[in-house]
Amino acid sequence: MPLVQRLIYLSSAAGRPTNANLGMILAAARRNNMRDGITGLLLYHDGNFLQILEGEAEKVQATFARIAANPRHRNLQRLPPVSVHTRLFPDWSMGFARPETVIVDSSIHVTAFREIQRDIKRIQTQDRRAAAMMRVFFASFRDILPTVQV
Repeated sequence: MPLVQRLIYLSSAAGRPTNANLGMILAAARRNNMRDGITGLLLYHDGNFLQILEGEAEKVQATFARIAANPRHRNLQRLPPVSVHTRLFPDWSMGFARPETVIVDSSIHVTAFREIQRDIKRIQTQDRRAAAMMRVFFASFRDILPTVQV
C-alpha cells in the first residue's frame, strides 16, 4: 500500500464566517480535493478550524500552501506532516463537522461533533496525534458539552 501524507493544522478565521461563507469554503475544498486525490476532515467552531488533510505529499503541501496564503486564516499552527499507510477519512473529499450541525448527512459527509467524538477511539488506533488534536479542539470550547467520553 503506498504511503500518503497526513497534515494537521489549526487556524482562526479573520472575521466571522457566515454559514454561506462556510458553505463556499467547503464546496471549494471538496472540488479541489477531489481533483487532487485529497481526503480529510474540517472541524469548525466559534471562528476556529481544525483540518486534517491526507493524500499524495506534493498535493497535500500545495493545498496547505494555498490555505496558508489565504488572508481568511490567521494564527495558523501546523503539526509536522507524517507519512501513513491508511487514511483516516478515505471516503471524504472533505468531511465537515460543527456543533450546530443538526442534520447528519453521510452522503455529503456533513456530521455533528458528537458523531466525530464517537469515532475518536478508531482515530486513536490509527493516529494518536490526530486524536489528541481533536480532543484538544473539542475541549477548548466551554459551550461544547461532551456527549461521549473524548
